[in-house]
Amino acid sequence: MWLWGYSDLGRPGLNLTSRFEVAIDRGDTMATFITLGKYTAQGIANIKDSPSRLDAAREQLAPLGVELKDVYLTMGEYDLVVVVEAPDNATAVKALLAVGAQGNLTTTTLAALTEHQFRNLISEME
Repeated sequence: MWLWGYSDLGRPGLNLTSRFEVAIDRGDTMATFITLGKYTAQGIANIKDSPSRLDAAREQLAPLGVELKDVYLTMGEYDLVVVVEAPDNATAVKALLAVGAQGNLTTTTLAALTEHQFRNLISEME
């Protein structure tokens, strides 16, 4: 399995919380999340298995309605950037916990608004 989850569960400051509710406009059915990942020692030791772990994660998350839209290998502070769509925050958390238990990555996840959602939100401001 491809590892993707939190290494800091239970610690203060966990980034993905139920307090952040994504504003979903009619026609928008998925919430978007940006996950920043760093390989653990285990993940980097088994780096050649990373593509098959990614494929396994996609298969594992599909029944939850979670899709890994884009995956980027990056240079710098983070090794991976993953754009994720999920039906809601709770489902995204379930997905992160289910896959993250494997231990190949530590992650920080940000809830994100699409440009369309952003424009609608701003237009509703008084």
